[in-house]
Amino acid sequence: MTRRQLLLNKINLSTPPEKILEMISVSREKKNNESDTIILINKAIDTTYDYIVNLYFERAHIYQLSYMTERDKLGRGNKKKLNNSLRKMEEYVRETEIYIKQNSLERWSHRLYRFQGKISEYKGNYHKAVDYYKKSLKRWRTDPEVVSKDLPRGLELEGFLASATIMSGEIVKGIRLARKVYKKYEDSIEGRKLKKKDYTTWAIWRTGVPIFVTRGLVEKKVKFEKEAILSWLNDADKLLNPPKTIKTWADFQFRKDEIGALRKIIKEI
Repeated sequence: MTRRQLLLNKINLSTPPEKILEMISVSREKKNNESDTIILINKAIDTTYDYIVNLYFERAHIYQLSYMTERDKLGRGNKKKLNNSLRKMEEYVRETEIYIKQNSLERWSHRLYRFQGKISEYKGNYHKAVDYYKKSLKRWRTDPEVVSKDLPRGLELEGFLASATIMSGEIVKGIRLARKVYKKYEDSIEGRKLKKKDYTTWAIWRTGVPIFVTRGLVEKKVKFEKEAILSWLNDADKLLNPPKTIKTWADFQFRKDEIGALRKIIKEI
């Protein structure tokens, strides 16, 4: 790897902006180093696009969480707020899509399809959601966050796909996919690596699998073994209450509330 490439690799989403400016300043002051400095600046500008896209997606994510909060109130939520959250989420995802296309940022297509898949699910368009998740799975390795942080977002997507597959009517296939990916979080190299590196993300993603499956079974009104599903949810719940020796950056309340809501539903069936 050349010296220039080593320098360029130091500029990514994880690099503090002030550090990037410092690198450019140092390069600029080296005599006859104009071409290297311009390359650094262009890489910095490109990375800035990634910062902005992340902010766009975060805005959409806020309304996704707002939607989830109202949905999990078991019919007692504010329907106006529920519909407004979905509308705003869709609006901001559309704005993000425009920004991505205007600036030729195809590397973000994985994340875009992921959000479009969720919107399709919330609208009840499950076959469309399956298509979006399949498209996303083909592109997740190009995601800048995956490149810079080595996040195995394919695992998260496989969970989404399993749930959407169930909701689209392919129950057995969806459950089989879900069980397979849930196990991957413990058995695969990428799953164990994520658990060690970032337990919070690992737990949020892994517990989402049985949550999505259970919601799918309930909404499709499929007959299932209550004890088996409750056992799976209980296993997931334990992951949200790790020993104090494990460092976390979230309290997992969204996931805990989801599991609590599903338990109530199952007991009432």
